[in-house]
Amino acid sequence: MPYTRLRPALLLVLSLLLSLALALPAGAYEAWEGTDADSLELLATAVDRLGTAIDRGEQNRAAHPDFLADLRAILSLLQRAQTSFADEPPPPTRPMHPTTERFGVEFGGTGNVTLEKTFAGVPNTVEAWVRIPADFGTSRVGILMGNYGQRPSLNWELHHHGRARVWWNGTSIAWSDSDLRTGSWEHIAFVRDPVRQQIRLYINGELFGSPVNFDRDDVIPSPELFIGSDTRESLRLNGAMSDVRVWSAVRSEAEIRQGMHKLLTGQERGLLGWWLFDEGTGSTVRDHSPHGNHGTLTGGHWVTGP
Repeated sequence: MPYTRLRPALLLVLSLLLSLALALPAGAYEAWEGTDADSLELLATAVDRLGTAIDRGEQNRAAHPDFLADLRAILSLLQRAQTSFADEPPPPTRPMHPTTERFGVEFGGTGNVTLEKTFAGVPNTVEAWVRIPADFGTSRVGILMGNYGQRPSLNWELHHHGRARVWWNGTSIAWSDSDLRTGSWEHIAFVRDPVRQQIRLYINGELFGSPVNFDRDDVIPSPELFIGSDTRESLRLNGAMSDVRVWSAVRSEAEIRQGMHKLLTGQERGLLGWWLFDEGTGSTVRDHSPHGNHGTLTGGHWVTGP
C-alpha cells in the first residue's frame, strides 16, 4: 500500500503516542516495569535511529518528500520528549552506607525502637535480617515488630524455640518447625496474601513449609508501634535486627530472594517503611521510605550487620 494512503492513520497514532510521552512525568513509564533511565535510553535510541533513517532518505528525497518531512517532525517531537525526561529532577535519594559496612542493633532483651506513627497502608509483607543466639533456650525469643496491647494490633515475632509467629488482630499463626536460633544472620519474611487468602513464611529467600490458609480482614495497627518489641517490656527481642522492610505489596518469593541482599532506592511501589539501621551510632533509626516514619532507639547497642 502506498505511503500516502497510510500516512493519515500513521500520523494519528504517532501523535497520540508522542502526546502521551510529552504529557507523562518522569517515572510514569515504570508501569511497564522499566525505570526513568530505561525510558530515556529508549528515547535516545529512537532519536538516533530516526536520525539515521532521515540521513539515508535524503539520498532519495524526490521519491518520498512527505515521508521525510514527517520523519523530521517526529524526530523533533522525540527530541522534545527526550529533553523533558532529561530535565526532570531525579527522585530523591537516601543516604546509603557502603555495602561493606552494614549495621544492626542488638536489642538484648532490653532495647527497642519506637516509631513515630503507624503504616500508611496494610502491612502485607514484613521482612528483616535477624540474629538470635544459638544457645538462647526454649522461652519466647521476642517481638520483631508489633503493637500488641493496642487496638487494632499486629505482631511479627519469634516465639518459643525460635519459632516464627504472626499475631493478626486476634488470630495467631505459628510455624512449629521453624527455628531461627542459629547465632547467624538469617533473613525472614512474612507475607500475607489477601487474594489467595494465605500467609507464607520465607527464610533466607525460600518458602518455609506450606502456605497457611488465612482469610482475616485488612488491618492497619494503631499508631503506637515498635521494632524489637511491642507494648510489653517483657518480650523485647533477645537478638539483633537489621534492614527492616514493610510493604503493602504482596512480595513474591523471587522478589524477596533477589532483593534481600540489595539496597532499595526508597521509591519502590508499596514500600511502607524501610529501616536500614545504617546509622551505626546514636538513637535515631531513619525510615528511608517516602513516609519518613523515623524511630527512636532506647537501650540495645549497635553491631556489625549481615
